[in-house]
Amino acid sequence: MLEKPDLQDEKIAACLKENHGLVVSQIEFLPLGADMNAAVYRVVADDEKPYFVKLRMGNFEETAVTLPKFLSDAGIPNIIAPLANYSGRLWSELASFKLILYPFIEGRDGYEIDLSVRHWVEFGMALKRIHNETIPSQITANIQRETFSSAMAEKRKILSGRR
Repeated sequence: MLEKPDLQDEKIAACLKENHGLVVSQIEFLPLGADMNAAVYRVVADDEKPYFVKLRMGNFEETAVTLPKFLSDAGIPNIIAPLANYSGRLWSELASFKLILYPFIEGRDGYEIDLSVRHWVEFGMALKRIHNETIPSQITANIQRETFSSAMAEKRKILSGRR
């Protein structure tokens, strides 16, 4: 969401205090991301530790938070997992939003800089670990999957002349 939602910063701070015990000294809306149903913030706690807050409205897939948490707990590096609240959940309710708290990682993404060979190797190793990990069915059960029918594949072969 590139525009700040109609939600007072004080409500975000109150939710973070109630659910995570964070006393917020600073909140900054970040006009980032391609998800039109999410707004993100950089929050600084009173101990000067920064956090990343995501507010998600509309349809919320728990897998979006449970899968990264599982992968991080499995020891896969480079996975930024959400932080659990007091009740152990990876999100909190705030008005019509789900509030998700992450550590804030200072840096630039791969769209802003050219990745070095070392970065590409590290990225590939992380992807290999992700793909080799056995994910529990309670996490994967709700992941949408594309189904390709054999009839459609056959029709494509006929149309392309590759029978």
